[in-house]
Amino acid sequence: MKYPKKNLLPFPEIPEDLSWFSNRFTIDPIQRILRSRNSQVKFFLYKNVFQMDQMAIHLKVTKRELNENRTRTKILKSLELFDPATQFAEYPTDKQNVLQLNYLTSLLSEARDYNCHKRMTDIQNVFIHILKLQNKDGSFPLPLHLNAHVIETLLKYDFEGNPFVEQAIRWLVRQQNEDGGWGTSDDGSDIWLTLKVLSACSYHSVMRERKKIKRGAEFILSHYLSLNKGGILEGLQAWDQLSYGYEGIRAFRGGTLKVLEVLVRFGYTFENKTIRKMLNWLEEQQNMYGLWSALPRQAKDTTDDWVSYRVIRVLQLYYLLAGDRKPIRTFKIKPGGRTSSKKPRFLTESNLNDEELSESSEENTDDKGDTQ
Repeated sequence: MKYPKKNLLPFPEIPEDLSWFSNRFTIDPIQRILRSRNSQVKFFLYKNVFQMDQMAIHLKVTKRELNENRTRTKILKSLELFDPATQFAEYPTDKQNVLQLNYLTSLLSEARDYNCHKRMTDIQNVFIHILKLQNKDGSFPLPLHLNAHVIETLLKYDFEGNPFVEQAIRWLVRQQNEDGGWGTSDDGSDIWLTLKVLSACSYHSVMRERKKIKRGAEFILSHYLSLNKGGILEGLQAWDQLSYGYEGIRAFRGGTLKVLEVLVRFGYTFENKTIRKMLNWLEEQQNMYGLWSALPRQAKDTTDDWVSYRVIRVLQLYYLLAGDRKPIRTFKIKPGGRTSSKKPRFLTESNLNDEELSESSEENTDDKGDTQ
């Protein structure tokens, strides 16, 4: 049996600005997360929190480790083996399309968290198939909440400007309710479906600047700790569940941490009273090991390295990098989903007839939770 080579590199030097964490906490979470053996956590820690140069040895080594990660390899193999003619072929065509969309969206969403990108051939092929299933109005043959998940995933892969994706996000935005949210619960819009729509919009440089979209953010803040009865997730525990999944209802979890991750991309800062409450609560959930649990109220003394990384990153974004956002690309969306941006990276009609995607200009490896 072969075992992976151990990483014998010493811990990297911690950037001076991250001393904020040692001053803020009794136990420095940076020192603790550095000990993680999770290649996914280490890669994004070095890339986003340490902001290492792409040629830095620690980043290069952890990127190689991430590329060899078993979960990542398994996901990519599943995408490679996907055959639209045979996958779920035992079901009627309409049901088959629904199952394929859900299956592929869950794989792609997870793959993005493992630094996969749209230049990868298998991912290109799957996106072409997904867009073939799109309805004429821009939606997909799925319920509203699953449409939001598909569209969020498309935008996470930086397909902004693609005419089919533009049509999809415009359709999604049009489903907004009078109270600023999306979906339904017993008391109005659905908090967690609204958050998913906001997440999709947060990856779109035009949509995240629109006032009507920011009304959705205000809806979330005005319903902080609401029970969301009748919604896709209910109860106070939905705010406490800091981890999330990739399939079905699990893709809508993430609680308070996910709210903070999404709203920072809309320019919210710790100066907002409700945001500050969330940040304070999150800091208080640090456990005896200096890290965070996926369910801090129920199992505080367990540790989830991915959740811990996300908490560290969110605190960095709100307290250390506020006002230091990447410039937002601006262009107008024209009727039919066309944009005024120069040389957008489109999927063309011929692409949807099975020709390969034209190669994009540069690999995009931004982390999902960042403005990132």
